[in-house]
Amino acid sequence: MTRGFTGAIVVCVGLSACAQLQQVLGGGGGPHCTRSNGACPIDVVVPSNCTQGSCVAVRPDPTIVGGGARDVHLKWTLPQGYSFCDGDAIKFKGGPGNQFSEPQASGEGRRTYQWKDANTAKGPFPYAVRFHDKECRTLFEIDPVIVNDM
Repeated sequence: MTRGFTGAIVVCVGLSACAQLQQVLGGGGGPHCTRSNGACPIDVVVPSNCTQGSCVAVRPDPTIVGGGARDVHLKWTLPQGYSFCDGDAIKFKGGPGNQFSEPQASGEGRRTYQWKDANTAKGPFPYAVRFHDKECRTLFEIDPVIVNDM
């Protein structure tokens, strides 16, 4: 009887940890962006102990665009202290094709970047986020995914 009870506790704790991790990373569930011509915010997260490279994340990842939304404005925001420096960008692997248009870095300190997503073709669209600290010295990169679910 104790083994069964212990096993149940381990499963419960494991499932709880998975659910919390999924919530923190913003994954799972239905579409995140469902408004035509509406904004779809995507946060770039840099942990306080991250000093270089690939310890960054985006939330939500994957970002799911659905609900029949068209021309969704995907908008990434960097935390304070970071910037899209010259040569930095958000680039779709394999090119934007006819799904993504109007790329632009903007905002105070060039902390935001946006693309318009037509959302007329289904599929995952991997992309790369490349940015620096505000002095444009330390490079940060990550490779998340946009999923058009039409």
